[in-house]
Amino acid sequence: MGSHRATNQAQVVIPTGGERDQHAAARLILLMRGLRQFAYGLLAVILGIVLADEGFSPASIGVLITVSLIGDMAGTYVIGLFADLWGRRRTLALLALLMAATGVVFGLVTSYPVLLVAAFFGTLGTTASETAPFLPLDQAMLAQVTAPAHRTALFARYNLVASLSTALGALVAGLPGLLTQIGLPLASGIRLLFGGYAVLALVVCRAGQEREPVNLLLNTLGNPIALPHGKSSVMAPEIVPPF
Repeated sequence: MGSHRATNQAQVVIPTGGERDQHAAARLILLMRGLRQFAYGLLAVILGIVLADEGFSPASIGVLITVSLIGDMAGTYVIGLFADLWGRRRTLALLALLMAATGVVFGLVTSYPVLLVAAFFGTLGTTASETAPFLPLDQAMLAQVTAPAHRTALFARYNLVASLSTALGALVAGLPGLLTQIGLPLASGIRLLFGGYAVLALVVCRAGQEREPVNLLLNTLGNPIALPHGKSSVMAPEIVPPF
């Protein structure tokens, strides 16, 4: 009897949008990762050079990078606890704005205490691989908008996009040297890269606010689901939208 009761229990499947919506959401996540990694590739090459040219010792530069990584670790922990409470869309926007602010501060400010604060609270591309709190958001959203059979392939593309974008960003980091041939001072060219870092972060912020790819996902919250074989419909449990 117990087994009969178990087989008759309603199996509720929460709809997550059509295949086109899922693909659009996945492409948006890959785009944002690619833009961020391109920006990190830029900074990973020039950051140490810029700080050394500003007169900071190797030890000071090491401390600054360590503070940045500690800030990323703390931010990732906080995001893991509260991102769904705050809303992933808002959290993405906040992180992207902090990333943009970090680029502006490091491009314009030479005060070491200010740089330490910006490194801890901001998003600084100190390494070729992303250590920022964006990662847990990306990975949670990718898993939600992808069928289980396709997740491994999508995560492979996610990492491939990141690697290629980082390499391209590192290549473009040599642009200031080329610009000196047309009369632009090297320092100005380097500041231009920090400005590009900030602009890319703002593009990520704007892309994260795009609602269309996940519109159907957002519309499924709390909707009644019709069950087969004449069973009564039930309300879908609340799920966290991917954006």
